[in-house]
Amino acid sequence: MSTDFSITGDRVIRKALQKIGVIAVGEPVPSDELADCRITLNILLKNLMGGSNPVFGGLKTWMRERQSLTLDSKAKYTLAPSGGDLDTDIPIKIVSVRLKDTDDNETVLTEMSAGEYEEIGKKNQTSTPTRWFYERHIAAGYLYFDVIPSDVTDVAELTYLRTTNDIDDASDSIEFSLEYYRPVINLLAIDLASEYEMEVPASVLTATQQSTELVNHFEPDDSDAFFQPEAD
Repeated sequence: MSTDFSITGDRVIRKALQKIGVIAVGEPVPSDELADCRITLNILLKNLMGGSNPVFGGLKTWMRERQSLTLDSKAKYTLAPSGGDLDTDIPIKIVSVRLKDTDDNETVLTEMSAGEYEEIGKKNQTSTPTRWFYERHIAAGYLYFDVIPSDVTDVAELTYLRTTNDIDDASDSIEFSLEYYRPVINLLAIDLASEYEMEVPASVLTATQQSTELVNHFEPDDSDAFFQPEAD
């Protein structure tokens, strides 16, 4: 007995093609078609990573990463695979930022909206940061504090959501938790049906709706927990 089941991207592709009748069970997929299908799968997986989307709600908690950002005498920091202030995959979303001092005491900072950041009248003041704003661009992400840190011995502890790794070859498994396999296969079948100019079978549409509803009840959303005591 085991609990380590996983599935490669190529197996997801084969299952999706079987569902729309492009191949039979056990039939191989031509290499050129497989390469095209990997592109479609990668696009789908990236699309599904959003925290608040109508398909898969909630943050993908298995994609959370935690890293430390060394502060400097500036309020803007670049997060990028290379050449930034923190070398990392570009975060899709920063979940939290904590300021940690040399005694390892952490203070949670408050997230700002874009509008709140723009309303800061003087962005070059020096003090202790209390708020932050994150903006994701194509080649990098940018983390802004409300002030220039006055104590550069402090460290910003980041918790963020990264994107999935690419499916580049036959051995790459999809980076989604087990309960997502069924909806991913069915969603891919829908996308591939249009590329093969085939009608989506009713069974695939039904399975897509059912499996996405089930997984959205399984995965908690990204809102804070709230408990209300019983009224007297």
